[in-house]
Parts: sequence; structure tokens; C-alpha cells
Amino acid sequence: VATINTTASPGTMTVMMANDGNAYLADQLVASATTAQLTMRASRVINTANESASLYLQFRSLNGSTAPASTTTWSVGMASVENYSPVSTVVNDVKPQGSGNQMPVAVTTTPAVTVSSGTVTTVSTVSSVTGVTSVTNSYNGKPATVADVASAAITTTTTTANITPGGGNAYQVNIPVTAVSGTNPTMDVVIQESRDAGFSWVNIYQFPRITAIGGNNSPLLPLTGTLIRYVQTIGGTTPSFTRAINRLQDSIDVGVLRQIIDRNIVLTTTFSATASLSAEQNTKNVQLAVNIGAATTPPVLQIQGSDDGGTTWYNVGATLTTVANSTVSLTVNNVTAQLFQAIVSTAGTGVTLGYALLRAF
Repeated sequence: VATINTTASPGTMTVMMANDGNAYLADQLVASATTAQLTMRASRVINTANESASLYLQFRSLNGSTAPASTTTWSVGMASVENYSPVSTVVNDVKPQGSGNQMPVAVTTTPAVTVSSGTVTTVSTVSSVTGVTSVTNSYNGKPATVADVASAAITTTTTTANITPGGGNAYQVNIPVTAVSGTNPTMDVVIQESRDAGFSWVNIYQFPRITAIGGNNSPLLPLTGTLIRYVQTIGGTTPSFTRAINRLQDSIDVGVLRQIIDRNIVLTTTFSATASLSAEQNTKNVQLAVNIGAATTPPVLQIQGSDDGGTTWYNVGATLTTVANSTVSLTVNNVTAQLFQAIVSTAGTGVTLGYALLRAF
């Protein structure tokens, strides 16, 4: 109930029904013929518990304890009911100025953002959001460790499931080994990437052979695919390795590096070749390192390159002559190729192979 305590000229009474459940009743009267002179005679705010309930506007009049000197006439010229919808706004670039100046104000509505799943960790500036159905990546640009494979024992050759990287453009893989058993146990781990949803895979980096307890780390590698997986080749008699595979994802620019280790090349056979190393013409240098044990006649190896998927090969750099019970290497700079391999150009005799390593960088 609002009390009108004046007999001045007619004013306006309003009820505003709000979407947030509040109704407002106000009486604003004109005290004289001058419209600039407005005074608020009475106001009332009513909370509506149910915003969907029907509301009615009623006009009732009742004189006070003292009757007026003459008949009171109350004329209602118009009754209007309107919905009130609150809109959230953001005011930008408001700077204090003199009272005689206008302040430029930019007003923009705040868009509603609905996240159905996932976590949003940081939001800086959002100009517009038309629809967010799912947020799954909380990577914030800082180095973060992801446990791709939980610590467990592995006894046979296994390839992991496909892994979708969570963020960053580079990563480093760590393989902690906490227990090893068996006779002459070996574990060879290769990081592979795919760019075509898992249809084909490229060897990115092969770890040196793991035979004992300890930590094993790859260098920092650029992420060039959309999927990652790990090929774990187990050898020996009743071998068992308790290991985990962790990946440190980062946002940093690093050069391309590819590495494979071949233990199947036959150093006593001419033209026997290592597995091919995919460099994708993104590297500038290639290195060959060969480790052998005893040798009656050490073999000679040659690096080769191919730009047609391995159909044809050409020699790259000079030859590398191995040395018994030693590791020797050869680096060729300023060379690019789609694929690299190493072949036996001069066969050796009585050779015990350790490994042949190819690295492009």
C-alpha cells in the first residue's frame, strides 16, 4: 500500500514485473505544472516467490481519518504493465574527467558461457562466445607431467594405445625402471607419432637399450603429430621390467630430431641396410654411429638418402670405417632428405654387432 499525501497534479504509479521474481510499486507525482519539478512521494518493493505466477494490478483508494473538504476525484488515464529483463553489462575505459566534459563509455553485453564438461582454468579477454559444449584441455602453457603409462611390470612386447597430446608443442619422455628380472633382459622403446588418425606411424625417437634399474630420458622433442604411442620390445629369457612412461609437455620451440637404433643390420653382408629414418626434409644434418665388438675385418658403412619414399637411394657424405671393440661416428652437415638409411658398402668378417644408430637433426 502506498500513501499519497498530496493533492498536487496527477502523477504516475507503476508496477514492474521482473524475471528475477521482484515487483516494484512506485508513485511519482508532479507537484506543479513545471515538469522539471518531480518528487518521489512513495515507493514499495515486493518480492514474488514464484516468478511464473500471474500478477494483477489493482487500484484501491481510501481517505485517511479526516475526510476531505469536498469530494475527491481520482482519474486514471492509463494503466500499463511491462516485463523487466535485467541485462549484465561491462563498462570499459571510464576515466575521471571534469564535470563539464562528457565521458566516453563503451557498453557491451556479457555473453553467457555454458561448460558442460571439463575445467576452465584461466580466462583473460573474451570478445564473443557463440557456443561452448565441452572443455577438456586445462593446459596453461607451463610444463606439466602426464602419466601416459602407470608403473607396472611388462614381460612381453607391447604397443600402447593411441594417446592424444593434451597441450604444448614439445615434449620429453621419461621412463623410470624400478625392477628388472630374468636372464639377459632387454627393453627397446620407440616413440611413434601419427598425423592421419592412427593410419600410419613414424618413428620419432628410439631410446638406448634398457637393461637395468634407472631413469631414462629422451631429449626435448617437437610435437609434429596428432597421436602418440610407445612400442616396447622385450627380449631375454623370462624378462620382466617394472616401468612407467611419463611425458613432460611444454610450450617451447625446439629443433626437429629423429633417432633410430638398428641391431639387425648384417655387417658381414654387402648392401645390408638399417631400417629407414624418416626426416621429412625438416632436418639439416645426419649422423651415423656404429658400435661393434670383436672383428677380424671391420666393415665400412655408407649413409644414404631418399626423396621418393625409399624407391631410389643416393650416397650422402663419406664412408665410415668401423673399429673393433669401439664406437665410431660420422656427421654430415647441411643435408636434407625425406629418408635416411645406412648400408654396408664393404662387408666385414668375424664381426660382432653392437648397434647402428641413425640421427637426423
